[in-house]
Amino acid sequence: MVSHRNWGASVANIPKFFTGHGSRSDYTKSYDVRCYPLHYLLMAVGQMEVDYLSLDIEGAELSVLKTIPFDKVSIKVITVEINNGQEADVTQFLKEHGYKKMRYIKNEVAHDNVYMKNGNELPSEPNLDAIRANYLSPARWAFKRPRQHTSTNVRRTSVAKFVQKNLLKNKSFGFFVEAGANDGELNSHTLALEVFDGWTGLLVEANPQLRQMLLTKKRNVWVASCCLSTQPNVSEVQISEEKLGPAKSPCVPLHHLLNAIGQKDVDFMSLNDGAGAELSILKTIPFDKINITVISVETNEPSKDWTEIPEYLGKYGYKKMEFTTHGANALFMKVEE
Repeated sequence: MVSHRNWGASVANIPKFFTGHGSRSDYTKSYDVRCYPLHYLLMAVGQMEVDYLSLDIEGAELSVLKTIPFDKVSIKVITVEINNGQEADVTQFLKEHGYKKMRYIKNEVAHDNVYMKNGNELPSEPNLDAIRANYLSPARWAFKRPRQHTSTNVRRTSVAKFVQKNLLKNKSFGFFVEAGANDGELNSHTLALEVFDGWTGLLVEANPQLRQMLLTKKRNVWVASCCLSTQPNVSEVQISEEKLGPAKSPCVPLHHLLNAIGQKDVDFMSLNDGAGAELSILKTIPFDKINITVISVETNEPSKDWTEIPEYLGKYGYKKMEFTTHGANALFMKVEE
């Protein structure tokens, strides 16, 4: 048991108290209360992840922080009222647990430090002009791509057939995204949509050899010279090229590419050749800002992420509609309630 002052009786006097107009005699009543460690309370309610913790407990902040098992409880942001010259000790203690001091806030009623767990910083705003200039090639051809430009017979893959006939009801003039676009023709789930149904879209291909071949096919699409990022910002990965050997490729979040070309709505997204990163790529997509109707995910069922992908997409209203054995593609559609 510890003794605490009865703050509730004089809430109206708090601003005056902090500005020197009140009297400590207003807060002399005390009583005993039971105290529990924070992680006990969190365990009791089944919540081990906290986005924001505010500590304002009149000098006991450091002692309370020392009771938290940070290896078991995840807290993103902590604000701590500064009392009794403990700022240096609090800052050092939290630094040892991976926190960085972000700001000191002082006003008439507060003297607080704000700490954030390393790795939780908000991603910087993308430079869309730079993304367009560095990673995107615009469509250069007539809206409906002439058949004679293709070097192979255009046919619908089993994925494209199911999407158009069963899910999108033979939609015309839609917008697609195909990640892992290869040379733009081989096993493409989007080529027939463009040729027969007047679609356009965004093709993403990191391999420079394949991308160079793609650009010769005169497809009516934007082409992104990168891979899709598994991080909130532009990153790099190692890829293997047949002639040049290992090389680094830039990776850009999907929504950055779409924002750069002014496209918020996607009728069909084909996520091919994610090299096991499909779930991580999906987790970068802000589904509240980018509207995608149908998603095809290439996966070798059962994979370690396979149970997680339907569960994750289900949180955003997607339902598994089909699993095609050719190419091992799972199809998900956003279902409006």
